[in-house]
Amino acid sequence: MNFDEYVDRHNTESEKWDNFAPRFAGMDVDDAVPMWLADMDFKCPPEVVEAVIERAKSGLYGYTPWQSDRYNAAVINWMKKRYDWDIEKDWIVFTPGVVPALTHAIQALTEPGDGVIIQMPVYYPFRVGIDTNGRVVRNNRLILDEEEYTYKIDFENLEELASEERTKMMILCSPHNPVGRVWTKEELNKICDICLRNNVLLVSDEIHADLLMKGVKFTPTALVDEKYIDNLISCYAPSKTFNMAGIQASAIIIHNPEIRAKFRQQIVKTRMPAMNIFVGVAVEAAWTYGEPYIKEVMEYIEANIDHAIEFMAKYTPKIRIMKPEGTYLVWVDLRGLGLGVEEAERFFAERAKIAVDFGTWFGPEGTGAGFVRMNFACHRSTLDQALNQLREAYEKEFA
Repeated sequence: MNFDEYVDRHNTESEKWDNFAPRFAGMDVDDAVPMWLADMDFKCPPEVVEAVIERAKSGLYGYTPWQSDRYNAAVINWMKKRYDWDIEKDWIVFTPGVVPALTHAIQALTEPGDGVIIQMPVYYPFRVGIDTNGRVVRNNRLILDEEEYTYKIDFENLEELASEERTKMMILCSPHNPVGRVWTKEELNKICDICLRNNVLLVSDEIHADLLMKGVKFTPTALVDEKYIDNLISCYAPSKTFNMAGIQASAIIIHNPEIRAKFRQQIVKTRMPAMNIFVGVAVEAAWTYGEPYIKEVMEYIEANIDHAIEFMAKYTPKIRIMKPEGTYLVWVDLRGLGLGVEEAERFFAERAKIAVDFGTWFGPEGTGAGFVRMNFACHRSTLDQALNQLREAYEKEFA
């Protein structure tokens, strides 16, 4: 793959490039560089492209099975090859995305008024899914260790929240979006143990599992210890790894038959659509031939991140990057600018002209205040444009 090959995504019905302005109501973001939404600016693996083209050539786009044998086989083979995890066909539930799966899990396995634990700052659809379904957010706020400059879990608080009578579920983000932590096996074991002892169902969003920096190891939550497997829902998808979000396919793996039956029943109630005509061939191609792509794309992304860290240290030293252990999303620290939260966000969006996810989106109560999230899965030319705009804005205001 040539990840330096620039692909112009303007006027392609791209949410990231063509439709970001509504997210920044009241701000002048005309001509901003879009580095917000979590999709990559790189083409899919060629095997995926070829598979989709061949299917499209048939000229027949009729109904498909809700969950095909081709899709099931691809999921089983990938989990074995990538994680040495032996799963069975019956454990797999298709959904068109991880976010719909999380919402269905909340609806099927908790009641209105029940507490659901999340760890803010965290991917904002977690909170939205809880709030809009009448459940109650229980925030196990991540701790920023300023000395080590990394986030850690407050296990004492997690135990307190899990032990509350109406806490019924925890949604874990592993690897974590947006702070970039890849939780260790020891940390995962503590989380699983607390949830099991307190009868709190653990739902683990592992969509970024393949996107790791050099030397970092990811542990599937399901492989921490077999005693936790029946208290767990694991959520996977090829969408982030291979830039396939528009294909709309994820694999929800549920070992416990009672939990799986309730989850499936909720899907029946809501009439969730079956997989579209391209899902089977695209997932099969990605999860059969995609491993070399992962290695190459992560080398490119990590080089982007290291380049940005060096650039900012030299030219915008009051802005600090927290290098992630995983994902292509970077948590950028604006607290050193000495601005108010909204003013710092406006500086980035209006003066530097970079469209980013504001830290405040990832959690109220100050959990993301003073930070922004940037997507570094882009061509180096795009990154350099953004960095140079940031430098120019910074020198006008802070030099």
